Amino acid sequence: MCSALPFSRDEMLARMRASDETADGRFLTGVTSTGIYCLPSCPARTPKPENVVFFATEADAVAFGLRPCKRCRPDRFYANEDPQRNRFDAALHSLRTRPADVPDVAALAACVGVSPSQLYTLAGRYAGTSPGELIHESRIEAAKRLLGSGRLGATEAAYAVGYASVSAFYARFKRATGSTPAAFARHAFEARDSA
Repeated sequence: MCSALPFSRDEMLARMRASDETADGRFLTGVTSTGIYCLPSCPARTPKPENVVFFATEADAVAFGLRPCKRCRPDRFYANEDPQRNRFDAALHSLRTRPADVPDVAALAACVGVSPSQLYTLAGRYAGTSPGELIHESRIEAAKRLLGSGRLGATEAAYAVGYASVSAFYARFKRATGSTPAAFARHAFEARDSA
């Protein structure tokens, strides 16, 4: 017996036509002419409505005799596997540990293995911000660690985390922390000294 569907057929058709990512996990689109089932967000060509059957669960689609789409990979989605997400997370880890190695958005996109425009989509989806902001946030966090350790001064920290301009570093640091790099380092030193 098939599970209940969350929307009317017309609404599911509309969400499928719009490649609505918010509907992923709520229902599946089965295409009888190709024998596959897809996520509502599948980027493949939209099938004719008369060839579409909707399913509430992956088990229902498989029981109907359909196989998973090789483009949108609903089987991976339901297994919580997302290769694109895994590559994005790995690149983000590299960025956060070695921000100077990722000089710009194009370099971060190359780390993920996507185009810069695709990276904007992934950064919004997985991190809720832009790639440029991810780069700056990572650089500021690394600078805070360096300044807090007392090993480097503000100018050295700026270059060590990938800023080519000390003034740009100072402006970003103050915007992010509410403090100048020197004041941050002094406060960290005083906190260490009083501990």
